[in-house]
Amino acid sequence: MYTVHVLPNSVDYKELVLVREGFCWPAFFFDVFWALYHRAWISVLILAAAIFLFERMSLWLSITEPVFMAALIGWRCFVGFHGNDWRRRALTQRGFEMSGVTTGTDYISAVQRLLDSGDELGKQKL
Repeated sequence: MYTVHVLPNSVDYKELVLVREGFCWPAFFFDVFWALYHRAWISVLILAAAIFLFERMSLWLSITEPVFMAALIGWRCFVGFHGNDWRRRALTQRGFEMSGVTTGTDYISAVQRLLDSGDELGKQKL
């Protein structure tokens, strides 16, 4: 399932953004770089600061390597579970509005289903 985000009064299909519901694997693996790519500036700052503090605290507290890796995996899971929500918030801050929900096995099929649905969203916004 995907949430559909559009710019108000836009007729260009390039202004359509679909954000997948659920766990975000790219955010899990590439946290700060993923946030930079999606221009989620507040998330970039928070993620970079958290990683810096996390690393400094591990050195200061002399945390062993296995404990550090377990905590890092836990942190990455947290980022993966919340990544798409942070992306939605960044889109809202850039002026996008959530217009609805669509489904599909992948991004392309979700866009195709949205365009083929014939509802007001597809006719009005695109």
